[in-house]
Amino acid sequence: MRPRLRYVAFASAVVLAVGMPLLGVPGRAHADGANGGSTTLYRWVDAQGVIHFSDTPQPGAQKIQVSPAQTFPSTHVAGGGETAPPSAQQVYQACEIAQPNAEQSFYAPEVIGISVRLTPDLRPGDQLALSVDGHGISSIEGSALDFELPMPDRGAHMLQAVVRDAEGHTLCSSTSITIYVQRPSLLAPQSPADAHGSTGAPPIPRH
Repeated sequence: MRPRLRYVAFASAVVLAVGMPLLGVPGRAHADGANGGSTTLYRWVDAQGVIHFSDTPQPGAQKIQVSPAQTFPSTHVAGGGETAPPSAQQVYQACEIAQPNAEQSFYAPEVIGISVRLTPDLRPGDQLALSVDGHGISSIEGSALDFELPMPDRGAHMLQAVVRDAEGHTLCSSTSITIYVQRPSLLAPQSPADAHGSTGAPPIPRH
C-alpha cells in the first residue's frame, strides 16, 4: 500500500518543496521565509503509513531545508511606446560654423556669408537652423548649410547653428561664435585700413 500524505500546519508540501512563498501559514517556517532564509521542515511516517510534514520537530522526523522562492526585478516599460530622442553623439559627431571665423571683423559689408559644417551630412527629415543674436535667418536657396546675413548692423553679433529632428528634438548645436561689424561714421569717416587699426605714416603737411 502506498503511503498517504498528510500536511500539518501547511497549505501544500508541494508548494514548499519548490520554494514558493508560504501564504497564510503561521509558525517558524513562515517567519524564516519572510526573513529571506531557508525554511526548516520535518517529515515522518506514522504507524499507519501516513506521511506528515510539520515545522515542529518530531521524534524520528527527517529534517528538510527548503530554500526561499527566487524573485526577479520587474522591467520598466515606458508608456505610450515613446523613445527618447537620440543624443548628438549618436547622430552627429561634429556641428560647427565653418565660416566666418570666431572674432572675425568685417568693415562695411553688404552681406556676410555663413557656412555650417556637419559630420555626417544632414539627414533627411532633420532641419538646420542658424540664429544671429537669437533670431533665425533663412538658408540660401538650394543649400541647407549656407546662409547670408545682409547689411548687418555695426557692432558684435553672435552666431549659432542647431540641428533638430522632425519632432523638434535638438540633435546637435554648435559653439556660439562672435563676429564684429564696423561701419564708417558720418561724423568721422574712416577707410577700411584705418578701421582695422592701420599705423601708416601720417600725411606730409603742405605749405
